[in-house]
Amino acid sequence: MVFDNKKVQNPTNTECMRVATILQTKFGNFMKSRNDEKADEIVKSEITRGEFHWQTDRRPKDCGVFVMRYMEDYMGMNILRWDCGIEDEGRKQTNQLGKLRKKHAARLLLSDCNMKKDKIVADMMKFRAGNADARKKKVTLRGV
Repeated sequence: MVFDNKKVQNPTNTECMRVATILQTKFGNFMKSRNDEKADEIVKSEITRGEFHWQTDRRPKDCGVFVMRYMEDYMGMNILRWDCGIEDEGRKQTNQLGKLRKKHAARLLLSDCNMKKDKIVADMMKFRAGNADARKKKVTLRGV
């Protein structure tokens, strides 16, 4: 199953299906090299493209946000009944994706695995301190 956030007129004739086929072959060959019993099944399985109500043509740069949401939410349930919680195309979806983008960026930047985490936290603290000083100046100027 290909999880794609794009609306497509002819889903079998797309770049994502070509890439999915290449990935399937490469992954199947890798599994064969590891003598996995399911390797042949992987190579021979039919690739299908899911159709979901939240698909959109307006947000080509948000594919990473969609992928993170899919990985966060999909737990192997029946794909026909699955709903990752993303709204239909429109203003609500735009706001939701913005919030998800911030959430995932914060998790990545502040992860213990991030070797630059300490610098990012220090920069964030400087930024917050600068904003606090700017707010104090505004309050002081208003009081004059």
